[in-house]
Amino acid sequence: TGVFVKPSILQLEQSDFTFTAFATLSNGCVVNRPITITNDTKIWKGSTNTDWDTATNWSGNTIPDINKCIIIPNGGNPIIDGSTDGAGYNLTIKNGGTLTQNSNSTLTIQNTVDVNTGGTYNMLDSASLIQIDDVSNTVDGTFTLVRTANMRLNDYVYWSSPVGSFNIENISPNTPNGFKYRWLPFVNRPPGPPGPLDFGEWESYNTGVLDVGRGYIIKGPTGHSSSVAPYSATFSGTPNNGSITQTIERSTYAGGNYFYQPFSGGDNLLITSDDDNWNLVGNPYPSAINAIDFLSLPANSNIDGFVYLWTHGSDISIANSDPFYNDYAYNYNVADYIAYNSSGTSTPSGFGGNIGAGQGFFVLMNDAATTSETITFDNSMRDGSYANNQFYRNAENQENQEDVESHRIWLDYISPLGQTNTTLVAYIEGATNNEDRLFDAATTSGNGLNLYSLIEDKSYIIQGRQLPFDTSDMVPIGLNITESGIQTLAINQLEGLFDLSSQDIFIEDLQSGIIHNLKDAPYFFSSEVGYINDRFILRYTTNSLGLEEVDKLNGVKVYENEQNLHIHSEFEMIESIIIYDVLGRVIYLNSNIASNTLKIETLQKNNSTLFLKIKLVDGSLKVAKIIF
Repeated sequence: TGVFVKPSILQLEQSDFTFTAFATLSNGCVVNRPITITNDTKIWKGSTNTDWDTATNWSGNTIPDINKCIIIPNGGNPIIDGSTDGAGYNLTIKNGGTLTQNSNSTLTIQNTVDVNTGGTYNMLDSASLIQIDDVSNTVDGTFTLVRTANMRLNDYVYWSSPVGSFNIENISPNTPNGFKYRWLPFVNRPPGPPGPLDFGEWESYNTGVLDVGRGYIIKGPTGHSSSVAPYSATFSGTPNNGSITQTIERSTYAGGNYFYQPFSGGDNLLITSDDDNWNLVGNPYPSAINAIDFLSLPANSNIDGFVYLWTHGSDISIANSDPFYNDYAYNYNVADYIAYNSSGTSTPSGFGGNIGAGQGFFVLMNDAATTSETITFDNSMRDGSYANNQFYRNAENQENQEDVESHRIWLDYISPLGQTNTTLVAYIEGATNNEDRLFDAATTSGNGLNLYSLIEDKSYIIQGRQLPFDTSDMVPIGLNITESGIQTLAINQLEGLFDLSSQDIFIEDLQSGIIHNLKDAPYFFSSEVGYINDRFILRYTTNSLGLEEVDKLNGVKVYENEQNLHIHSEFEMIESIIIYDVLGRVIYLNSNIASNTLKIETLQKNNSTLFLKIKLVDGSLKVAKIIF
């Protein structure tokens, strides 16, 4: 009932043309209609000029766009230099043709990429190939992608494969066996109180095909510099595209934190329910992916809303503490992991939000998920505007985040030996003061020094807080101290109102009773080794609960009698009372008292400090403090 005509490529090279098609319908009628064929194919005809963006290099003297089929014929050698990015509907590179993408260039293809036998497609470091449709590519010739990491001989780089069927030994051929690994989320070990010891560990993976969407780590090749120097890996194969799934796993421990000593006389290590949930995955595409797009995909709700990347910023050292799963003389610094989510980056620079091609990274599987599930990568995470010029370790390139209101504080902890660790507290649009999947990032455990903030009893390297900013807000701060002596808390960097206004930032030391302004100077304190979760509070005013200084409350008395708390107002009736603990949590609220006296029988006496915010019926507001 119709006619399909496929004009030859030679016809299409000349110009658009019209012909008449005849069709005999089932009822016997003969129909003839004029049909116009539009030239939608662009063929490279450049000779000495290799610039993709020069119109005279193409048939029809126009540069291809997203609606045009692109053919690179024998002898063609266009170069996309990055000054103007390329686009096309599909791409075919014929026998003898070569396409080169220079660093930081982008080619966006709507449909397929086909490299014929004898054809060549080369992508230099930081170039990006974006594909929109979920289709399979064909490479019978040669496709290569170069990724360059700045590294030392002893550094490990976290890799993943942007092409299919690529062997791990081809990433760094001069790296000896025994220095290439994949991560096992858990390993069944003998039980330890109060649960199984089934946290993860590295597994040697010296040879074999890289699983697409999984991450691997490889040490620097033999002969590489002991100082930071570039190393380039060349991936060859068929570029990955479309929807890609990768299995993630966890074990079953979901109980409370506990300590474990793997060796007699060794470190006493903290074990958490997260330690059997970490999975090392990787960007599977020859382009960057946006981390927030990856985390926001509904299919990936089975992981926490942040990514962990390894920067290998500091060299291996005898001064670094052991990891939680073994005991070594030389170790890497746990502070070289950075976390990223919608609140920002756990360090103030170093990651712009786009995970580069060939980059491996950690995700944390939720305890609520089953023990084996999948995460998904798809083309919605890829875009020509996503820079692919960041690959750890590489030059820092901090990009602006989405245009939302945000005010950030990066705090540093400096050990007596000068090692540092950083945490982020961000007041940002979309966050609450409770746990938020895309705004809070849990800390890694292990035995390295650590600075974090707390929500309930869980530690976070990134914590998002709600807007509008309230000067009475207080954030508990925790530390894992690995060396006794004089410790330091300091401001690393500020953004938003904290940087642009006179807003003070205090650290309260509940042990010494000192409230210190970190904007004036770092805070120095003495401490022994161990976890400290009940000593420090980040706050923004020296006034208790954001009100006037604690006093003896003229006419208002707060006292204890027979294990109960009593409040008496001599002159005015009491309208309401809110009671806070030292962390600023509300532990008692009564907003309809209308009496001069109140006895509180529901609070259990445990000799802790309580703050009472007492509002009288005349509107006056008083604060009292009592040890109860």
